[in-house]
Amino acid sequence: MSYLSKCKTCGKEISSEAKACPNCGEPDPHGGCFITSACTQYLGKDDNCEELKMLRKFRDDYILGIKNGNEIVKMYYEIAPKIIYAINKSTKKNKELEYIYSKWIAPSIKLVSIGENELAFKHYCAGIKFLAKKYL
Repeated sequence: MSYLSKCKTCGKEISSEAKACPNCGEPDPHGGCFITSACTQYLGKDDNCEELKMLRKFRDDYILGIKNGNEIVKMYYEIAPKIIYAINKSTKKNKELEYIYSKWIAPSIKLVSIGENELAFKHYCAGIKFLAKKYL
């Protein structure tokens, strides 16, 4: 199921199915799991680590299939980079990334791994709402 998102590099709208941005050539225009990516990068994991693969699959297979799933993903793509920007400016960046990973991401991944997709979705959304309230 295709939807429009903004390229993380140039900000122009592109199809979710685009493998590269047709406007600026960015090879990974969607970025994907911005908050999880920031946390796993801080933890020294690569962009194709199990956590990211699992949450990307969860997004594609579960979230995009639920009512308003496209809108939810689009909204995440709009606010998550802003949250990460604010965290990156924080003097407590490392502590915050560790907290986000342990409090929101790791439990969500665990729930997905045992097939509790609805609970994983609710838990992850609660984390995003918490972070948005704190940083936006």
